Amino acid sequence: MGKIWQLIIIGGGPVGLSAALKARQNNYDFLLLESQDKLGGQLIELYPEKEIIDIAGHESILAKNYIDWLLAQFDETDKVRFQLHEKVTNLTSRNEVIEVNTDNNTYQTQAVIIATGLGVYMPRLLECRGAEGCQNIIYALHRLEFLKDKRVAILGGGDAALDWARDISRHTPFVTLIHRRNEFRGDINVIQNIPTLTIKKPFIPTSIKKENDFAYALEIQNVETLAKELLEIDYIFVNYGHIPVSASFGLAKRGPGLLVDDTMQTSTPRIFAIGDVCNYDNKKRRIDAGIQEANRVFETLKTII
Repeated sequence: MGKIWQLIIIGGGPVGLSAALKARQNNYDFLLLESQDKLGGQLIELYPEKEIIDIAGHESILAKNYIDWLLAQFDETDKVRFQLHEKVTNLTSRNEVIEVNTDNNTYQTQAVIIATGLGVYMPRLLECRGAEGCQNIIYALHRLEFLKDKRVAILGGGDAALDWARDISRHTPFVTLIHRRNEFRGDINVIQNIPTLTIKKPFIPTSIKKENDFAYALEIQNVETLAKELLEIDYIFVNYGHIPVSASFGLAKRGPGLLVDDTMQTSTPRIFAIGDVCNYDNKKRRIDAGIQEANRVFETLKTII
């Protein structure tokens, strides 16, 4: 029998890295497996310039800077525990040992924390007349400077859409937030006191006017009155969420996530799930909530490792 780790963490996004930091602070012999070629998850891949304001100890911090801060908490000897390009393919429980199979290796551990978010994300595409082939429809933002003084239409009503409305409004006074319902799903307080922000609800996009594959106007329609408006735009930023493509490893699911109990344990003993990958009543999909979930896991680990 080879080495048995005390803990293996699957996923190197903000919640997985926070769990790794907690493991380091508690002197666990741990390993972190990340399927991609870099750490940071969605914060690095999709939203490095996004402002985060819901993490204890950080009043306001850019996503990329938060990942840098997390990584700075580890020294070089810790970082050999981070294994990139290790996609986990299967988890098998053998008494009090979990076998973790990846596309490269097989590991053994006393406990597993799954922190993969909802896996690989495919953006939900804008589906309206004229959208296909438009080069100025965007689904992810790695920088904001190019939006300075541009006319930007943001589609969506969740936390991400509202966060981006706030952040982009700092670069241009010509932001329009369009949502199909009268009530936002996200925290409305995020966009309070932004005098330049225009809000259109309940509206849906119906067609795009374009020239040479660049949209120059977006037609929207009120879903109640059916009245239509034409907005001149430079960019359309779509925030309809993402279609998750994730592995459940044969564990019980609840909706789009893994079913967990009060200790964050899944249907298999010694396998825990935290962050967006898990689901339970009144689940909050925020980074700080994932960190609190990790704290609950480590309380349980004290009793089994």
